[in-house]
Amino acid sequence: MMNKKRRLTALFLGICMSVASISMPVSVRAEEGQMQDSTDSSSTIKDTDQQETEMQMDEEQVDSKVGTEEVQNQEQSNNSELGDESSEVQGDDNNTETDQLIDNANVDDGSILEENQAQQDEAVPPEQQGQKANSWRYRDGELLTTPEYRSRASSYPNAWEKVNGVYMNSAGQPIKGAVKKGIDVSYAQGVINWEKVKADGISFAIIQCGFGDDYKNQDDKMWEYNVSECERLGIPYGVYLYSYATNVTMAKSEAKHALRLLRGHNPSYPVYFDMEDDTTVNLSSELKGQIAKVFCDTIMASGYKVGIYANLDWWSTQLTSSVFSNPSWSKWVAQYNTTCDYAGKYDIWQCTSAGKVDGIDGNVDVNFLMSHDLPYKDVNVDSWYYDAVSYMYESGYMTGLASDKFGPSAQISRAQFTTILYRMSGSPQIGYSATFPDVPNGQFYTSAVLWANKVGVITGYKNTGNFGPSDFITREQMATILYRYAKYCGYDTSQRGDLSKYSDRGKVAPFAQDAMRWAVGVGIISGNANGTLAPRNPADRAATAVMMMRYETVLKY
Repeated sequence: MMNKKRRLTALFLGICMSVASISMPVSVRAEEGQMQDSTDSSSTIKDTDQQETEMQMDEEQVDSKVGTEEVQNQEQSNNSELGDESSEVQGDDNNTETDQLIDNANVDDGSILEENQAQQDEAVPPEQQGQKANSWRYRDGELLTTPEYRSRASSYPNAWEKVNGVYMNSAGQPIKGAVKKGIDVSYAQGVINWEKVKADGISFAIIQCGFGDDYKNQDDKMWEYNVSECERLGIPYGVYLYSYATNVTMAKSEAKHALRLLRGHNPSYPVYFDMEDDTTVNLSSELKGQIAKVFCDTIMASGYKVGIYANLDWWSTQLTSSVFSNPSWSKWVAQYNTTCDYAGKYDIWQCTSAGKVDGIDGNVDVNFLMSHDLPYKDVNVDSWYYDAVSYMYESGYMTGLASDKFGPSAQISRAQFTTILYRMSGSPQIGYSATFPDVPNGQFYTSAVLWANKVGVITGYKNTGNFGPSDFITREQMATILYRYAKYCGYDTSQRGDLSKYSDRGKVAPFAQDAMRWAVGVGIISGNANGTLAPRNPADRAATAVMMMRYETVLKY
């Protein structure tokens, strides 16, 4: 009898524990084991340098281990429009092909904006429980401290930073084509101080929203915080989802996962499909292409831009299907190297996983937005002024002499230079007045000259009262105008450089002495290779681009 009572008591306690487990809040159960899924398989090679913007995540991917007996209570989201930013959506033929792939996989063809409540309410399937990310940079869900394809060792103190307006790699060399520096982040970075991140010169972020199929416990637990902070502070951002998809059904679910989390958000950078997990290595190139196409077409149909993230080796050997040549898909290349060796066109280079940024404890992936599309045939990527021309072109401050001609050696006029400053100030509206006899109404430079005169940046010629719009501007005149402009913008202009090292220092006019010493002191002017300042020589367009980029980057950052 005693044994029977004990058995009944144990049975009763077991039932109570089961009921308690079922009623346990989702947030409590979800914390029990959040490690990203993936099975053990041979790790893949990561690309060399293409995205020196450290696309390799420095922390373990999270994948909740939830037992089949656990029920995940999740609210069903209402249908809503996803984002205002339109992107090029593939044509009817492509959509038909995608629909066929989904039909063949018996995937529900309904609206992506409708939650699949049944899937949201059920526990994670047994085959996905306890999975952990394994790839060239993860092992059993843990970020590798020394990834297979890590950055080359370097003692250069300013690696991945701006020096005189140009981003430098870990060997102390300029990164050709790098126009903006960003980071990619996930829960692994913990609570980020985004105000410090922005102040440290970070221009964009790519944020992990989640991983795998559309289950709430596979959301990145820091997603909402990270995206809301970027929106609050005006930091442009994109999104990525770590994929485990081995078929188009899973790809569809992963797209729904991303879209659920994107509701109410409007990223200015693409939504990236992170293809790296070892579970997908042995899939055929054709199937990888089908999986990517289902994901990207589904995301694009809701108005978002899309892209693919992979390392250099994957781009070269795994992602060889023709679908990856779709010009509407952005390419994000990871290669921890001093340069990115990807031969095709790409938009972002992840260059290292060992970046240091204020506001983030520990390491973080560093990325660079790359520009390979200058329309000018007379600006070679190896030119000393390439980065400056690219910067001014991307910023909209300088245009070419023609659609395919920049004219690097052409001298720049006073009207052209004043127009550059006007654009840098946001082109404020100003009414016409006959301030200068030689500045009529209706010219491309009219508003720029009147604005610059009004704020005290330019004064014109005292002896004639003219502005001289077509006169070429000299280097010392440019320095003087920039000096005044810096004061107008509220920058500290007290720094002074030493002109004694320049052989022609005596040629600097009295009116330009302070301005030239300031420009040398802050690094806007560094002199010519022959040790001269050439203060009275006309400035050419290439030198102007370099000086203006240095002004923008040195004083702002």
